[in-house]
Amino acid sequence: MSDPRSDEPRLLDALAASLREQGKLDAAEAVVRRVLQRHPRDAGAYKNLALIEADRGRVRLAEIALASARKLDPRTLASPTRSASSPCATAIRSLPASASPRR
Repeated sequence: MSDPRSDEPRLLDALAASLREQGKLDAAEAVVRRVLQRHPRDAGAYKNLALIEADRGRVRLAEIALASARKLDPRTLASPTRSASSPCATAIRSLPASASPRR
């Protein structure tokens, strides 16, 4: 029997953030995608995805994920995180507030 907490978005968001901080970007993305599959309105998952894409140097994809996070929760980057001073977090905060998916 699986642990009912294994699908808890906050726990999975924390796991994804930890994996990203360890440089395990593929594993972190897999966890984020799992969260988004089950909880498509989870702003924290989109924030994690934005950070992962920024770490990979995929600025446009980071902007899209960040726009999704901000749409769901405009306070997405207002609360401090453990990695708030990291170069990546700084890069995410410097993305334009109007970042939105282009068609």
